[in-house]
Amino acid sequence: MAGERTAWGIEIGAQALKALRLERQGDQVQIADFSYIPHKKVLSTPDVDSDEVIRLAIGQFVSQRPDLGDGAVVVSVPGNAAFARFAKLPPVEPKKVPDIVKFEAVQQIPFPIDEVEWDFQTFASPDSPDVEVGIFAITKANIAGRIALYREIGLFPDGVTPGTRLDLQCDAV
Repeated sequence: MAGERTAWGIEIGAQALKALRLERQGDQVQIADFSYIPHKKVLSTPDVDSDEVIRLAIGQFVSQRPDLGDGAVVVSVPGNAAFARFAKLPPVEPKKVPDIVKFEAVQQIPFPIDEVEWDFQTFASPDSPDVEVGIFAITKANIAGRIALYREIGLFPDGVTPGTRLDLQCDAV
């Protein structure tokens, strides 16, 4: 994805499908297009077939965007379907950060580590020696189910990310 000039970020929320197309122009990233497709019913409404509501929204989005395959597509999963934890790291050499984070991930993620896809993002402030880390995880079963649903309708994501992390994906454009 890092070589792509454009990327769609798609969030399927409780009330609507929201999408942004980001475009790199030189060293700038700009919003080039957007889409907002409200659901007929809120996904949390009792007796709503949420998969069917999602199918309809994605189908409408895909039919309106014939150029969808021209760039990367990253979809988010709702925050309640993913795991996110933030913590301060002890002072360590930068090359040891991945090992420390993996140890933290095994301790913090409430699933066996081999049943999840996980990643992390470090955050540092130039005026502070402290380094914080965000650990993000989604069960492999959850990812497989979502991707299968999206592919049924013709949406083929290049990546899946927790909604809490979608904004960090802008660097991938």
